Amino acid sequence: MKPARCYAGSMLTGFIIVEALQHSDEVDKLLDKEEQWIDVLINTHDISTVYEDEEAERCFITFLSTDKEITTKNTLDEIIQKIRRATALNFYTQ
Repeated sequence: MKPARCYAGSMLTGFIIVEALQHSDEVDKLLDKEEQWIDVLINTHDISTVYEDEEAERCFITFLSTDKEITTKNTLDEIIQKIRRATALNFYTQ
């Protein structure tokens, strides 16, 4: 696993879109439904930690405000690049 930590600051305000695993409930598990991936808009200011499980080929994003975690298809490098682009755009517009 590779962790990456984001520190809150005025330069980290931006939004990124990641492909997140939609939560399934007990009924979905009983019906043996396959995983559904949805696009999720995330405020980069709310990201606490991003870590990657290379064996499962998934990344996990933890949030500051809720201590919740989402599972994404995106790699750690893709997420870091998205955060850099989002915050760089914010820097140029201020």
